[in-house]
Amino acid sequence: MGNYFPSFEEIGAIAALKEVASSPDEVAAKFASEALTVIGEEVPYKLTQQVPCWTIADVQYWVKKIGFESYADAFARHMIAADYGSVDESQLDQFLMSLSPELSMLGMGLNRSLLPSLTDEMMKTVCGITNPIHRLKLRQALQDSKHIDDIEVAILSKQIDVFISYRRSTGNQLASLIKVLLQLRGYKVFIDVDKLYAGKFDSSLLKNIQAAKHFIL
Repeated sequence: MGNYFPSFEEIGAIAALKEVASSPDEVAAKFASEALTVIGEEVPYKLTQQVPCWTIADVQYWVKKIGFESYADAFARHMIAADYGSVDESQLDQFLMSLSPELSMLGMGLNRSLLPSLTDEMMKTVCGITNPIHRLKLRQALQDSKHIDDIEVAILSKQIDVFISYRRSTGNQLASLIKVLLQLRGYKVFIDVDKLYAGKFDSSLLKNIQAAKHFIL
């Protein structure tokens, strides 16, 4: 803090301005940042609200901000960047991770429905899959499935041992208790309100039921 505005520090205004400057409110953040600049204070790092756009540096900042500063360097070493969950309605990332975690196509505008149309050249030049073994594994996985939904069910079957369906008005607590007990015994459990995409409830529900090895009603 400079000598011109000693009272700002004393009344806690600097900390408050920095908090507002890093907030998601664009208008408030703009004015708070301008105020900090005028009085000679550093403007804090600001994360975009579009999580899929986060860079490695953004993730590092977020990890530090939520209290896990000791892990920030590890996140950087592993080049952990954006979380694409909110823009990956077709669960392309889940499918690719089941083959090789190095594959990355979401940033190229791809989704699951386009995968069967990919040529070897497109995989290499557009998607950046330079390893021929990775391209072979992807082609083989697509050939083994007649329909793109079959791939999704096959992936889900590895993740769901038990599917629990229950009456919303009276069965919530019992269903949750059963889920916890089964998970403690090593089972992978899915309750029918977990992680179902808005607008695709029926489709997602049927796929999860189809993939589960056991069904509890």
